[in-house]
Amino acid sequence: MRGVKHAAASCSVANCEAVPRKRSYCEMHYRRWRRHGDATVAQTARGLSDEARFWTHVSKGAACWIWNSELVKGYGRFKRSDGTRIMAHRFAYEVSGATIPDGLTIDHLCNVSLCVNPAHMEPVTQGENNRRRGERMRNARTQNR
Repeated sequence: MRGVKHAAASCSVANCEAVPRKRSYCEMHYRRWRRHGDATVAQTARGLSDEARFWTHVSKGAACWIWNSELVKGYGRFKRSDGTRIMAHRFAYEVSGATIPDGLTIDHLCNVSLCVNPAHMEPVTQGENNRRRGERMRNARTQNR
């Protein structure tokens, strides 16, 4: 029949015969993909410290270190062992030994919201962060003309 899409017969993960439900994954592999960013991850790094567990979710490149787990509005979010959640870049900054003064937020100097490299971060006021974001957006628009 024309215009009808046929679903795959089995999950797209190798050796999984389960019926696909979402994004060509079975329910279990879809949950793993949503939770870890990888449908083949079998378990989390249980028993590790928060810091050690945090770094299992990071891909370190030559410059930016990219967060590969839970996302909220384009930024990484990390769940500590006590159940509290924190933005991934803030956790990385604090784990590096730096402190974020009260009333300040973290600005990504590299302009990559998933970057957790502390060398690419600077504590600034929310106003300064907004000003810099606007400046970056204006520069991007003028470069695209």
